[in-house]
Amino acid sequence: MKISQLSKITGASIRSIRHYEATQLLTASRLRNGYREIDEAAIERIKTIKAYLNLGLTTKQIEETLKCTDGYYEDDAEQVCRQMKDSL
Repeated sequence: MKISQLSKITGASIRSIRHYEATQLLTASRLRNGYREIDEAAIERIKTIKAYLNLGLTTKQIEETLKCTDGYYEDDAEQVCRQMKDSL
């Protein structure tokens, strides 16, 4: 889907969605014409990001939180995620 469609569905501004992509909170592929192509999973991802922002987390903290929930830390996941949770 295009960024404008995602914005309408989630209520996130196009500027915010671009920021989420720039800070690696959201990924998008590019079409040949340079337009972003964003999959349906981005809807839930943006809802999650917005919820964390409403809780007062910074985008850096959200990035670390999402790494835990996405399984980014393979070997040290339990320890790293527990430390992150404790610090929040």
